Amino acid sequence: MTIFCFGEIDCREALLLCVEKAKYDSLEEGIDRVIDIYVTLLTRLQNLHHWDVYVHPVLPVLDLTRSLVMQFNQRLKDRLMSQDSLKWLNFVDNLLTKESGELKLKKQFEFDGTHVHPCYLKLLEGSLQGLV
Repeated sequence: MTIFCFGEIDCREALLLCVEKAKYDSLEEGIDRVIDIYVTLLTRLQNLHHWDVYVHPVLPVLDLTRSLVMQFNQRLKDRLMSQDSLKWLNFVDNLLTKESGELKLKKQFEFDGTHVHPCYLKLLEGSLQGLV
């Protein structure tokens, strides 16, 4: 079993910079292109090493980037659910709550303002058990 996780900083820095520098016409195009590369690479690694590959969602810890991260996660999930080999760890929505119309990290998952609290691993474990 191998778990891969794309980082929040990759969404924040790389995607926004590429759109800003007009490498992509839109954020959606940038997300889709990054996902194409990511899925292609994961599939190659899976085939090369005969791994069972599980894809961890990007953690939506920061208020500033949460909407971007969740957009990325939704597009990645949609892509992975349309194929059979790579498995999506479907727990990210359980980290969040809606307050005043905005998605917020649930209090029990807050840690240091940058990272998620280790107690989230129970959600990860549950998602894995549902797939293995």
